[in-house]
Amino acid sequence: EKTSKDLVIADYFDISVLINDNNNNKLGSISELTKDIELVIVLPEKYINTNKNVNRIYYVIREHDGKVEILKDVEVSEDGKSIIFKSNKFSTYALAYVDEIIENELSKY
Repeated sequence: EKTSKDLVIADYFDISVLINDNNNNKLGSISELTKDIELVIVLPEKYINTNKNVNRIYYVIREHDGKVEILKDVEVSEDGKSIIFKSNKFSTYALAYVDEIIENELSKY
């Protein structure tokens, strides 16, 4: 419910780890690790916040084995062009965001 009501779903992506042999034949895939790893996603240009009057908060939503959850601790790179998050599951993800207007002294009048 929170996903559909409050957040703008920007894009979907699939993170997969495939295991191949030396002849590039697929042997299988890994869907989960025992520990989180850091993942960096380069934002498509149309989702980069360029409005100085708006604070864009990014979210990563993961669907894994039928369970959907919003990941915590999504960071934006210093240049604002990528997001960084941690996960131990390789699944279907959605990039989402919400824009908050930054109040300044002029906007109050």
